[in-house]
Amino acid sequence: MKHFYLLSLCLLAASLASDAQWLDNSNQFKDSLHMPVSVATRDQEHTVIVKGDDGSYFMLWQDTRNASTNKTDIYAQKFDRDGKRLWAVDGVPVATGANDEMFRSSQNVDYRRYSYAAPDGVGGLYVCWNYNAVISPYTYWGVSVQHLHADGSRVWGDEGKGVGVPVAGAAFDYLWPQLVTDEHGGFFIAYITTPGNYRDCYAYCYKDEGGTLK
Repeated sequence: MKHFYLLSLCLLAASLASDAQWLDNSNQFKDSLHMPVSVATRDQEHTVIVKGDDGSYFMLWQDTRNASTNKTDIYAQKFDRDGKRLWAVDGVPVATGANDEMFRSSQNVDYRRYSYAAPDGVGGLYVCWNYNAVISPYTYWGVSVQHLHADGSRVWGDEGKGVGVPVAGAAFDYLWPQLVTDEHGGFFIAYITTPGNYRDCYAYCYKDEGGTLK
């Protein structure tokens, strides 16, 4: 009986070891405790992790590397199931527009409870965020999205594609977006608007078709 328990324990240990990921010496680990995702200048914070549809993992974060005034951008990195980095060192840009681009959540709600990104079904990623738009003399919040290909390249430019855009004459905030996959190569996105004394909620389904958001 003692030998039986010892054998069972050994088999369990072997099973756990075979399932373990991100632990071998061929990945990006520098030691047993830390794995660098980005060590670029200034701050990288507010991380978001999304599981890919091919066993990979995407990591997103707010980044102030591009401006001494702490203007906030968004960057991303992709790792395969073994922990090997697939995109550029210190990540690739998601949103680097002229104003702040950031993950925002409603008051007293942890941003990590929000869903800001979802896989596109072919190794890439859709991402949403809030940005601030200056419509003199005030600043309003809008919502943009970006589509990253499997190789980390962007479909749209520095500011992404606006889906909730404040405009002069009817300016109000588009707040707290959340994005999930539709499991057909597109995504659902929802956000809050503030056109008056009350808040409204909107939801849409979009898909990138050859660079056009439909």
